[in-house]
Amino acid sequence: MSKADNCPTCGAPPDHALQRGMPAAVDVEKFVLGALLNGQGGENVTSVLADDDFFLETHRVIYRGMQRAVKQGRATNRVSTAHALLDRGELEGIGGNTYLAELGDVPELVNLDSYVSILRDKSTLRRAITLHTAAIQECLLEGSPAA
Repeated sequence: MSKADNCPTCGAPPDHALQRGMPAAVDVEKFVLGALLNGQGGENVTSVLADDDFFLETHRVIYRGMQRAVKQGRATNRVSTAHALLDRGELEGIGGNTYLAELGDVPELVNLDSYVSILRDKSTLRRAITLHTAAIQECLLEGSPAA
């Protein structure tokens, strides 16, 4: 994993960010991306998920490639995703075709919507933590306890 995979909130490496309690479901991210790469879900999923619903930057980049493929009228599969990533010079940065193949090596998900829901829930929790952490820091910096 690269530095780009560091926690967007605290900048810590993914394992450390998870230890600090940042909600994430990296395995679920892999399952969802794998299902999409295998042609499951397609436009239905890309219409409800945003790239920042993914915890790892590598997965965000891959998902944005999928979104570009869908906008261009192509299917969400390994070939169209790899092409979309290659067009922007991002393919090697995510681990190349090898990583896409690894992601695509998942069984068909009967309950893909449940996995998507988990990703959205984790993303919502991360946003709430970020928002509230910023508010707490602002309060601590601006004021002192009343005497």
